[in-house]
Amino acid sequence: MLSTERLLIIGGLILLSIIVLSFNTNSLEQTSNNLNNEAMITGVSLGQSLLEEISSRAFDEKTVSTNASSPNDLTVPPNLGRESGEIISTQFDDIDDFHRFSRNDSLPRLGVFNLRSEVYYVNTNTPNTKSNVRTFNKRIDIKISNIYMADTLTLHKILSY
Repeated sequence: MLSTERLLIIGGLILLSIIVLSFNTNSLEQTSNNLNNEAMITGVSLGQSLLEEISSRAFDEKTVSTNASSPNDLTVPPNLGRESGEIISTQFDDIDDFHRFSRNDSLPRLGVFNLRSEVYYVNTNTPNTKSNVRTFNKRIDIKISNIYMADTLTLHKILSY
C-alpha cells in the first residue's frame, strides 16, 4: 500500500512538473513574440520617420536651386551620395545624399535600431529594378534591424521629380 501511494505521489509530481514547464515555455514564447511585435512596430515608425526626413529634401543636387528639364541634367548614378562637406544628415540637401547612409537609434526599452538607406534611380515601368541611367524617379530603400526582430524590415518609397 505504501509503494502504491508513493507511485501516485511521484506520478502527480511528474505531471505537475510537466504542466509547470509547459506553462513557462508558453509564457517565454509569448514574451518573445510581444518583444518582436513591439520592435517591429517601433522599427516601422523609425523607418517611416527617416523616409519623411529624406522626402523633405530636394530631388537632386542639381535641383536644389534650379529646375531640371531633362534627366540628363541630374546627377549620374555612380555619383549618387553625399557631396563634400556633408557629414551629418542635417547637412544633406538632396535625397541622394542619403545613399548608403546609416544611423543607429538607441531606445531605452528595445535597445539599438540600425537604419540603413539606399537611394537609386528606377524606371517607371520597372520600379523594383535599379536603373543605370538617370530618370525622374528615385527609389529609397530603408532597412531596419534590431536584436528583438526576427527579420530585417525593409521600407520603400519612390519619389518623382
